[in-house]
Amino acid sequence: MQSLFLKIFLWFWAAMAFIIVSMLVVTWLIISPRLQPQVGDPFKVFGNEAAQVYEREGQAGLASYLAYLDQNLKNPSYLLDEKGKELSGRKISTALQTAAIQGRERGEVTVGEKQYMTLRVQSHSGRPYFFVHAFPEFLEGQLFGTPARLALQILVVLLSAGLGCYLLAWYLTAPLVQLRTAAQQFATGNLAARVGNSLGKRRDEATELARDFDRMAERIESLINGQRRLLGDISHELRSPLTRLNLALGVARRQAGDSAVKAHDRIEREAERLNELIGQLLRLTELESGEQLIKREPLNLAEMVRELIADAEFEARNQNRGVRITTLDKMTITGDERLLRSAIENVIRNAIRHTAENTLVEVALTKAPTTVLITVRDHGAGVPEAALNDLFRPFYRVDDARDRHSGGTGLGLSITERAIKLHGGTVQAANALDQGLIVSLRLPATPAE
Repeated sequence: MQSLFLKIFLWFWAAMAFIIVSMLVVTWLIISPRLQPQVGDPFKVFGNEAAQVYEREGQAGLASYLAYLDQNLKNPSYLLDEKGKELSGRKISTALQTAAIQGRERGEVTVGEKQYMTLRVQSHSGRPYFFVHAFPEFLEGQLFGTPARLALQILVVLLSAGLGCYLLAWYLTAPLVQLRTAAQQFATGNLAARVGNSLGKRRDEATELARDFDRMAERIESLINGQRRLLGDISHELRSPLTRLNLALGVARRQAGDSAVKAHDRIEREAERLNELIGQLLRLTELESGEQLIKREPLNLAEMVRELIADAEFEARNQNRGVRITTLDKMTITGDERLLRSAIENVIRNAIRHTAENTLVEVALTKAPTTVLITVRDHGAGVPEAALNDLFRPFYRVDDARDRHSGGTGLGLSITERAIKLHGGTVQAANALDQGLIVSLRLPATPAE
């Protein structure tokens, strides 16, 4: 059980139940012996007095005396002779008569659902009598009642305690649930997620924690937005000197001789790489800031993947590598063709760069009732398990020397992740069992209208 709410609720409820049951048991242990009449108690006096009244005043006097006892003891009494005959003229069941004369000096008998106390008494004349009195259950009934009533009382008390514990647990954990929801939204990229005033007028530690979270979130949002603006501004500012550099390069080519061709070619390649990096930075900044507007239009995903593989195959062939389709299900979805094309192309080109020579990059497009899955698998060295979650972080490189040699900038997979997320999908990387990396792009299978 991992839920803090359930832990608080059940522990409080168990504690309440233990206290209630313990109190009932202790009360019963204390009260129960007192409910049992003891030798020398007033009932023996009542029995002796009843025998004396009968011998002195007869049946009428005994009837009057028993009526007096009934009024005060709230239960009927009887006086029997040694043969079991009731002497006051009251009606008494045969079963009770038999049980009374068969009892000992003192005993308890049950007739039907009622308990009776029987006492063997003697008058001054020495004649034996049996005094019978309905068991004084009024005290027990007031405290506990019948077993069914007792069970009902315990159930009501436990339910009431459970309701109170539930409300207490909810009150204690509600701020944590709201804080967790805001943290999850923040972790998924919603930097505007806040707990805010959802906690009402509470003034406790949970409220202070929520306010601290909001202040932290505001600071992080400000830093990240500032970083995004800085990247965007730098990228825009670099475009102008890069354009002038290309113009100067063209002038230098015309004015210089053949001896400077190699140097100019190197300058041109580096300028192209810089231009590509700036373009990727601008694309990434747009995707992260939400400025990129997604165009929802019907898209033949299978045809697009086939075109991308054809272009990638041409590039891979020059590097002693290849690309093949393992599965290509036909499907049409709605999405932004430019963004999805760029996302899938980045993954395929990344796989071509890192797959071993004389191996094939395998691409599969499969559909399910609610999702579309695109997998790209290379046959390279793979990635350390600890680095799999960092592959889609901007400028992250598993091996700086290798990626720079292969021309990677560390932005392609980041752009892929942002583009797929904008379409409501997910991106995941995993190492293959027999070496290599598998990148999976999962998109919602929204059919085109």
